Amino acid sequence: MALDGLTLRGLITELNQVLAGGRLEKVYQLDEGDLLLNLYAGGQQRQLYLSCHPARARVCLTTEKWTAPDTPPAFCMLLRKRLQGGRLEEVTQEGFDRVARLRFSARDEMGHPTEYTLVAEVMGRHSNLILLDAGDEIVDAIKRIPASINRHREILPRRPYKLPPPQEKLDPLAVASKQLASALADAFEQGAADPARNWRPILETIDGIGPGLARELLNRALIRLEREPAGPADERQTADRDANTHQALAEATAREAQAAFRAVAEGQSKPVSYHSPDGALEDFSCLVLSLREEDPHLKRRDYNTINEMIDSVFLGKQVGTGREDLRNNLRRAVVGEIKKAGQRLTGLERRLKEAEQAEELRRKGELIKTNLFRIEEGAAKAEVIDYYHPEQPAVEIELDPTKTPIENAQRLFKRYEKLKRTVKAVHRLLPGIEQELEYLRSVEAALDGAETTAEVEEIRQELVQEGYIKDKKQRRRGKDRQKLPSRQRQAQGKPRRFVTSDGLTVFVGSNNRQNDYLTTKQAGPDDLWLHVKDFPGSHAILETAGQQPPETSIIEAAMLAAYYSKARNSANVPVDYTLIRHVRKPKGAKPGMVIYDHHSTVFVTPEDETIGELRDQ
Repeated sequence: MALDGLTLRGLITELNQVLAGGRLEKVYQLDEGDLLLNLYAGGQQRQLYLSCHPARARVCLTTEKWTAPDTPPAFCMLLRKRLQGGRLEEVTQEGFDRVARLRFSARDEMGHPTEYTLVAEVMGRHSNLILLDAGDEIVDAIKRIPASINRHREILPRRPYKLPPPQEKLDPLAVASKQLASALADAFEQGAADPARNWRPILETIDGIGPGLARELLNRALIRLEREPAGPADERQTADRDANTHQALAEATAREAQAAFRAVAEGQSKPVSYHSPDGALEDFSCLVLSLREEDPHLKRRDYNTINEMIDSVFLGKQVGTGREDLRNNLRRAVVGEIKKAGQRLTGLERRLKEAEQAEELRRKGELIKTNLFRIEEGAAKAEVIDYYHPEQPAVEIELDPTKTPIENAQRLFKRYEKLKRTVKAVHRLLPGIEQELEYLRSVEAALDGAETTAEVEEIRQELVQEGYIKDKKQRRRGKDRQKLPSRQRQAQGKPRRFVTSDGLTVFVGSNNRQNDYLTTKQAGPDDLWLHVKDFPGSHAILETAGQQPPETSIIEAAMLAAYYSKARNSANVPVDYTLIRHVRKPKGAKPGMVIYDHHSTVFVTPEDETIGELRDQ
């Protein structure tokens, strides 16, 4: 769901209506890829947001309140020096490319009138913000691109600015309908798939659209073909058209494309966004999407302007992206720790397997001692009778010829004693490694289930507290891990709250610290504790008020425990449940780690719809 060229065209039309002639009063750089321009235009203050962040690249007016860093970066200082106090003359677009040019009239370093252009390339991971002088020479860019990265298009100071490589596509507003239909028909014929299901030829032929709008144009064309009746006078023409599906579909698609492009060009766009029942963004466009309208589960939101839509949609994405960035960073750290703990566990298990031969070494040493009179000095091997075997067969033992027979026996005894010590050490270390792995996997499950930025942040604090990641705000002494101050350790959000169909309350922890609090502090001894069996996941507490809860409530609470676990997408998930009085936290155990007994098991299949119904609004 990226900003496409057609939407950018309508957005720029709106910007010119509002900002043309506006005075640039202040420039802020919010982070390494986002700018905020404060302009006075049309008798009021306006904020223009420009971003070249790969996941949220855009240009739009914004009403959000933003906080800029205390020290402006170098690119921000450059823009303030060259543009501040100047006027925004116009905003233009290069064809239907996702490139917006903001032309400013300003003054150069000598005070002479001049022009600068701030170019916003909103092209996903290739996005950039570039300042050009009056001769289209690059003054600087927020992202410098040397020849070592792109030898065809350097983005460096004092280099001529080159547009991104042109795409051989057609502008529906600049070509005749027949020409566009002919090009689409050729594209459909070259496609291997059924043209009625293949939107890619549309994407590859028409300029200014993305995959979403290509699908939409195809759907509109198919609807048009279904609705167009064939009159008697048109029977031969209709038969010919039906005989050539490519041509018929191409003609319908061309008409729909030109109609859509004209609507945006004439200011008749209808910006909308579509959201799932839980509010998640599913799609957005400068036009109502017939494909999305057909889905009864989606909710449509209408906007007065494209700028308003882009600001709303990308602001939501920006908040979500921040959460996902933090989640992904934490997940990488946790997965790395899981990998290291797994390698340690594998190493210990390998050493334990090697230690299984300890008894064999002792037996060989004893056999050498009992057969000293038969073994010659300097022998490389010895054949002796195995007195430990019921049948007493002859066995061959490898020897070190540089040692005497008794020295060979002593060497085997030393290896035997060393392996015995290894077994003891391994058995002492194994439980700790296994518990650490269990804990880390529970953190990973909590990260997967975290639904808000606050929940992800709590998990970050937990990992800092346990010493798995560093906190930049905390000072460290050498390699020693420092824990958070006690007041910060105690700060925690509220657990998730649900209500069963019987009216009973269920609390579910969103991280291990909340799990600990729910199980050891909040729950009463007669409340029911639930946890998915053999999978990492959240603790669920079903409040019982000392009464035996209905079976329906137990099953629903079990579904919640299964849903907020690694078994979320599984069927027939086993969930253990017992009274809180039978749940104990071992001394020194990591957050969320408990032991329990006197439990029963119920099998459930978690379902999104049921979980949504149980959530306490």
